Amino acid sequence: MIYKSRGKNEYLFMFLFAILFIVESSLTYRIMIVSCYLFLVLFRYEFHLYENKVSFETRWIKLLVFRKRLQPEQIEKISFKRVGWSSKCAIIRVKGFFRIRLILFEPAGLYEDLERFAINHQIPIEKTKDYELLIKYYT
Repeated sequence: MIYKSRGKNEYLFMFLFAILFIVESSLTYRIMIVSCYLFLVLFRYEFHLYENKVSFETRWIKLLVFRKRLQPEQIEKISFKRVGWSSKCAIIRVKGFFRIRLILFEPAGLYEDLERFAINHQIPIEKTKDYELLIKYYT
Protein backbone atom coordinates (compact mmCIF):
# COMPACT_ATOMS: atom_id res chain seq x y z
CA MET A 1 0.00 0.00 0.00
CA ILE A 2 1.26 3.48 -0.86
CA TYR A 3 0.67 6.41 1.50
CA LYS A 4 1.35 10.01 0.52
CA SER A 5 1.89 13.03 2.70
CA ARG A 6 -0.51 15.90 2.90
CA GLY A 7 1.60 18.64 4.43
CA LYS A 8 0.33 21.81 6.05
CA ASN A 9 1.37 24.28 3.36
CA GLU A 10 -1.17 26.90 4.43
CA TYR A 11 0.98 27.75 7.48
CA LEU A 12 3.97 28.26 5.25
CA PHE A 13 1.83 30.44 2.98
CA MET A 14 0.66 32.61 5.90
CA PHE A 15 4.27 33.07 7.01
CA LEU A 16 5.25 34.04 3.46
CA PHE A 17 2.32 36.47 3.27
CA ALA A 18 3.38 38.13 6.52
CA ILE A 19 6.96 38.51 5.36
CA LEU A 20 6.04 39.87 1.94
CA PHE A 21 3.50 42.45 3.01
CA ILE A 22 4.41 43.42 6.57
CA VAL A 23 8.18 43.67 6.29
CA GLU A 24 9.46 46.33 3.95
CA SER A 25 12.14 44.84 1.76
CA SER A 26 13.50 45.15 -1.73
CA LEU A 27 12.10 43.30 -4.73
CA THR A 28 15.10 40.97 -4.76
CA TYR A 29 14.34 39.69 -1.25
CA ARG A 30 10.69 39.22 -2.12
CA ILE A 31 11.57 37.18 -5.20
CA MET A 32 13.96 35.05 -3.12
CA ILE A 33 11.27 34.41 -0.50
CA VAL A 34 8.68 33.41 -3.11
CA SER A 35 11.13 31.09 -4.88
CA CYS A 36 12.08 29.44 -1.54
CA TYR A 37 8.39 28.95 -0.80
CA LEU A 38 7.79 27.35 -4.20
CA PHE A 39 10.84 25.13 -3.74
CA LEU A 40 9.64 23.86 -0.34
CA VAL A 41 6.00 23.36 -1.34
CA LEU A 42 6.92 21.02 -4.17
CA PHE A 43 8.39 18.36 -1.84
CA ARG A 44 6.27 15.22 -1.47
CA TYR A 45 6.77 12.23 0.82
CA GLU A 46 5.66 8.67 0.15
CA PHE A 47 5.62 5.67 2.45
CA HIS A 48 5.29 2.21 0.89
CA LEU A 49 4.19 -0.63 3.14
CA TYR A 50 4.71 -4.11 1.69
CA GLU A 51 4.32 -7.51 3.27
CA ASN A 52 8.02 -7.97 4.08
CA LYS A 53 9.53 -4.47 3.82
CA VAL A 54 8.81 -0.77 4.08
CA SER A 55 10.09 2.09 1.95
CA PHE A 56 10.21 5.84 2.55
CA GLU A 57 10.69 8.23 -0.37
CA THR A 58 11.18 11.97 -0.69
CA ARG A 59 10.37 13.52 -4.06
CA TRP A 60 10.69 17.01 -5.43
CA ILE A 61 8.04 17.37 -8.10
CA LYS A 62 8.52 13.86 -9.61
CA LEU A 63 12.26 13.61 -9.12
CA LEU A 64 13.32 11.05 -6.52
CA VAL A 65 15.56 12.80 -3.98
CA PHE A 66 15.84 10.17 -1.25
CA ARG A 67 14.74 6.57 -0.75
CA LYS A 68 15.24 4.27 2.21
CA ARG A 69 14.10 0.65 2.03
CA LEU A 70 13.90 -1.24 5.30
CA GLN A 71 13.64 -4.91 6.10
CA PRO A 72 11.90 -5.83 9.39
CA GLU A 73 15.28 -6.81 10.91
CA GLN A 74 16.55 -3.24 10.44
CA ILE A 75 13.70 -1.71 12.45
CA GLU A 76 14.50 -1.32 16.13
CA LYS A 77 11.12 -0.07 17.38
CA ILE A 78 7.95 1.73 16.20
CA SER A 79 6.53 4.45 18.45
CA PHE A 80 3.00 5.77 18.07
CA LYS A 81 2.33 9.27 19.40
CA ARG A 82 -0.23 12.03 19.30
CA VAL A 83 0.70 15.33 17.64
CA GLY A 84 -1.53 18.36 17.77
CA TRP A 85 -5.13 18.05 18.83
CA SER A 86 -6.22 15.01 16.85
CA SER A 87 -3.36 13.86 14.62
CA LYS A 88 -1.42 10.62 14.85
CA CYS A 89 2.30 10.14 14.40
CA ALA A 90 4.46 7.06 13.97
CA ILE A 91 8.21 7.12 14.49
CA ILE A 92 10.20 4.25 13.02
CA ARG A 93 13.52 3.83 14.81
CA VAL A 94 16.06 2.25 12.49
CA LYS A 95 19.26 0.54 13.63
CA GLY A 96 22.26 2.64 12.59
CA PHE A 97 20.18 5.27 10.78
CA PHE A 98 18.01 8.27 11.59
CA ARG A 99 14.37 7.99 12.61
CA ILE A 100 11.53 8.21 10.10
CA ARG A 101 8.54 10.30 11.23
CA LEU A 102 5.19 9.65 9.60
CA ILE A 103 2.67 12.46 10.13
CA LEU A 104 -0.37 13.44 8.03
CA PHE A 105 -0.29 10.65 5.45
CA GLU A 106 -3.24 9.62 3.28
CA PRO A 107 -5.23 7.40 2.87
CA ALA A 108 -6.34 6.78 6.42
CA GLY A 109 -5.26 3.47 7.90
CA LEU A 110 -1.49 3.89 7.76
CA TYR A 111 -1.07 3.60 11.51
CA GLU A 112 -3.25 0.51 11.82
CA ASP A 113 -1.45 -1.16 8.91
CA LEU A 114 1.94 -0.24 10.36
CA GLU A 115 0.93 -1.69 13.72
CA ARG A 116 -0.17 -4.93 12.01
CA PHE A 117 3.17 -5.03 10.15
CA ALA A 118 5.04 -4.66 13.46
CA ILE A 119 3.02 -7.41 15.14
CA ASN A 120 3.51 -9.79 12.20
CA HIS A 121 7.30 -9.27 12.29
CA GLN A 122 7.72 -9.12 16.11
CA ILE A 123 8.89 -5.50 16.08
CA PRO A 124 8.51 -3.78 19.47
CA ILE A 125 5.68 -1.23 19.62
CA GLU A 126 5.43 1.74 21.95
CA LYS A 127 2.18 3.71 22.34
CA THR A 128 1.84 6.84 24.43
CA LYS A 129 -1.19 7.38 26.66
CA ASP A 130 -2.22 10.36 24.52
CA TYR A 131 -2.18 8.16 21.42
CA GLU A 132 -4.40 5.57 23.08
CA LEU A 133 -6.82 8.30 24.18
CA LEU A 134 -6.86 9.59 20.61
CA ILE A 135 -7.78 6.14 19.32
CA LYS A 136 -10.41 5.71 21.99
CA TYR A 137 -12.22 9.03 21.46
CA TYR A 138 -11.55 10.01 17.84
CA THR A 139 -12.00 6.72 15.96
